[in-house]
Amino acid sequence: MRFSQFSSHQHKYKATIRVIDGSQSMTMNWTIEVDGLAQARLLASKLFGARNVTSVTEVRNEFIESTETLSADQLRVKSLQDQQKRYGELAKREKARQSLVKAQKKMQSAFSTTAN
Repeated sequence: MRFSQFSSHQHKYKATIRVIDGSQSMTMNWTIEVDGLAQARLLASKLFGARNVTSVTEVRNEFIESTETLSADQLRVKSLQDQQKRYGELAKREKARQSLVKAQKKMQSAFSTTAN
């Protein structure tokens, strides 16, 4: 027997799915047993649409604790908070890029003045 035959048990993953019905929106939890996180995310994306898969996490214990269902207003607030985090990170990256360009220009001008 091979080692993979002993250790190839499937893992359990929990996907949080956003369900939209007209103007109403809610989230649901869906569990699946597959070999890896990438497979769980791909399967959830194909079944429910990539934009509707909020998160996919591995379930470590045998029970799944219940989660609070968010209302449409709460989902909007959460979405705006997530956007704020993303834009903050993008602003930090852009500042770092601009300072790097500025430093490169300073070095280039320093080398060009020493070469003349």
